[in-house]
Amino acid sequence: MINRFRTVIPHKLYRGSAPSPKDVKHLKEKLGIKKIVSLDQKSGERIDTVCKLLGIEHVKMYINHERKSLLHFVSQDMKKLFLEG
Repeated sequence: MINRFRTVIPHKLYRGSAPSPKDVKHLKEKLGIKKIVSLDQKSGERIDTVCKLLGIEHVKMYINHERKSLLHFVSQDMKKLFLEG
């Protein structure tokens, strides 16, 4: 079960914390998830292989304690990052 899993835009955009590989499989089968954006390196590395095996695009945009990583994240085109694909 993914902690704090919520629908942001029905049938299009969801959010939640650190899915397990089993959660990723569930997201693909039940919700048709095509892309996962990982913000945490430890969690992102844990699901990378299963994303590849399931054909899920896995965007790794890790945010850490450094200001540089946060600035990089907010400089991205959020519509493209989260809603395309």
